[in-house]
Amino acid sequence: MSPGKSTLKEKALKAKEWLKDYLSAIREGKLHPFTYVERKTRQATRDEPWGPTGAQLNELAALTHHEEHAHVIFAVLEFRLMSHGERWRSVYKALQVLEFLAKRGSPRCPAMAARLLPLLHCLTNFAYVSRDGKDCGVNVRIRAGAVAGLLEDGEELVAQRDALAARAAAFFSDWVARSPAREGGGDGVEGEVITA
Repeated sequence: MSPGKSTLKEKALKAKEWLKDYLSAIREGKLHPFTYVERKTRQATRDEPWGPTGAQLNELAALTHHEEHAHVIFAVLEFRLMSHGERWRSVYKALQVLEFLAKRGSPRCPAMAARLLPLLHCLTNFAYVSRDGKDCGVNVRIRAGAVAGLLEDGEELVAQRDALAARAAAFFSDWVARSPAREGGGDGVEGEVITA
């Protein structure tokens, strides 16, 4: 496939996603389409049979460093957590995103997530049985209990946040040390040292 076709295909996919969000906004009574941050959060928590990607989770975590964006993200997550029945995947994905943000988002994320504890406790009783008799609610119940437990144990959450931050810093410093530019090749100027 040529690079032009790939780009065209990606643009078509983005246009399709935007149109889907725009129509959803109209159905929900909004007169304007969702903002970029709302679209990204909704995309990560859509009712589809696959989870949010690492890229989506990392982008949302980065967006939480802007206070207004963090409030928008948590508002969408709260909306998704209040979904019922056959939209159990959206609830489960919202729990995944919530846990990720509590561990890797901005320093304000644990407190914002803790405000959702009453809702998480309600979700430990989530029930949905599919048409073929499968208990789909069990995944939501287990994840809600785990996320609530993490948010209630402040020391454990701080320890996990610190460990993940240290791991990310070590990975980044290792990546910088191995970069071709540091060794005099690649895109950098020969002999140039890239610093973080």
